[in-house]
Amino acid sequence: MIEALWIFERRDHTEVLEQNSGKKTLAPDFRHPHVDPRLALARLCALTGRFDEAREWFEKARRVLEEQGARPRRAITDFHEALTEVRRGGAGDRQRALTLLDAARGPFESIGMPGWLRRAEELRQQLAR
Repeated sequence: MIEALWIFERRDHTEVLEQNSGKKTLAPDFRHPHVDPRLALARLCALTGRFDEAREWFEKARRVLEEQGARPRRAITDFHEALTEVRRGGAGDRQRALTLLDAARGPFESIGMPGWLRRAEELRQQLAR
């Protein structure tokens, strides 16, 4: 559900989703492959305009995914934080977005994630405009 809201930049039910993510997955620290509640919370914070808090959650997600050796999800986290900066428009940090895209690009190439690599290149082109 949070993934869909993120993709469509919707804010429907974000409060309930945030509470449930915190209580049901983050607090008991459930860890499943390819899923991280910290990344979900980062996206919810970004959707609701709480960008400093989003940055903190992106960083927490990166630490956990790094510990797990979850390279694909780690690279996707960098991509999504870069996307957050782009979505912020003029208030976003263009250089940070570029740095995050560079960090994501290496794993996208080496792991063989062409769809994600294409998305990263498209986002980079947006930043060039």
